[in-house]
Amino acid sequence: MRLRLFQFSLRDQVSNWLERLSAGSISTWEDLTTRFLAQFFPPGSTAKLCNDILMFQQHQGESLFEAWIRFKDLLQNVPHHGIDLWLEAQIFYNHVYLVRRRTIDQSAGGKLRDRNTKESWALLEDLVSMTTKVGTTQGTSLSRSRKSLCLKMYRVHPTVI
Repeated sequence: MRLRLFQFSLRDQVSNWLERLSAGSISTWEDLTTRFLAQFFPPGSTAKLCNDILMFQQHQGESLFEAWIRFKDLLQNVPHHGIDLWLEAQIFYNHVYLVRRRTIDQSAGGKLRDRNTKESWALLEDLVSMTTKVGTTQGTSLSRSRKSLCLKMYRVHPTVI
């Protein structure tokens, strides 16, 4: 079923590539994924993209939210990266500023690594979501009620987010 529906999810260059394949040259989903990845994600490109994920670093002046979005974009750039979710969470955590790691640990009620994988990922998603809703925007400071909300929900003072 996936094999038949795949063609409808394609556009432009990828659609043209599939149409140029000789009829009957692909008979299984595995054949299709192997040829697709070889065509559009050559090993050298895949290795570079995976290295970008593994070597992720938060940029100077980059907020936790911006770093999270950039990290998730790296993950989406190579959907077949093969990196387990627990390692993705650890890569992000280990490569943000120390003050951000402390914020994450405070939110976790201890060390993030002491939580299971799904809890860790969900906590990161929630914390980053709170920073976009509660964090400062273009130099505007947080309102008192939002500071209080942040402190109550995540046991974190908003100035460290």
